[in-house]
Amino acid sequence: MTLNQQLMKLYASKLKGLQNIFSELNSSPDKRDHNFSWPLLIRIWEEEYLSAPVKLMVFGQEATGWNNQTNNKIEENDEVSLTEEYRIHDMGRDKMNSAFIRTMHSLNIRLGNPDTNCFVYNNILKFAKEVDRGYPSDKVMDAEMRYLNVIQDEVDILKPEVCVFLTGVDYDSDIEKKFNGVEFIPVPGFEKNWLAQIKHSHLPQKSFRTYHPGRIMNSEDRIIYNKVLDKIIELSK
Repeated sequence: MTLNQQLMKLYASKLKGLQNIFSELNSSPDKRDHNFSWPLLIRIWEEEYLSAPVKLMVFGQEATGWNNQTNNKIEENDEVSLTEEYRIHDMGRDKMNSAFIRTMHSLNIRLGNPDTNCFVYNNILKFAKEVDRGYPSDKVMDAEMRYLNVIQDEVDILKPEVCVFLTGVDYDSDIEKKFNGVEFIPVPGFEKNWLAQIKHSHLPQKSFRTYHPGRIMNSEDRIIYNKVLDKIIELSK
């Protein structure tokens, strides 16, 4: 079974759960619970990924503007169409004005990989707001944990050698929810909020958390952030 086939099997097992998510959220009396995107579900460029010198997975926070809910209906055997947005996104190649997109592609190249879609883009939150930025409502995140808690399974299937969480400390609690018992280990020479090694049985040894590049607002922070990225590359080789 190919990696994508394994992912499709995983998502197929969650179709009923996705139906429950849409039903519960759209029937909520709180309008904030209606503001949620399509979930980010992965379909990799498998041949490129398998041939990459270093198998990299980059985590963002949540995928703002990730399609919409279309008709809020999920049909049986619909797992392939659920991942179509991932392929349409094309690893953000038409969004290079985004600091996050530029950073994840730069990390891939600096690890010695070709400038192709040979790495995995993921998010620590599968749902975002459909309108506006930031965390979706608490009920959206609770529904994800109950019905679509698949990130650990995705990592197990894809077996990346390096994981970089460009999420920042504000999302550490979300990493803890998805990877129960995770440890954030300081990296010598850096404050823990700037760079931590992440230790968990389902993550590769070379797993790191730093800030989302969109948070870097001034030249002083940029100098520190560049040193952080340099360190991640050094420790990942």
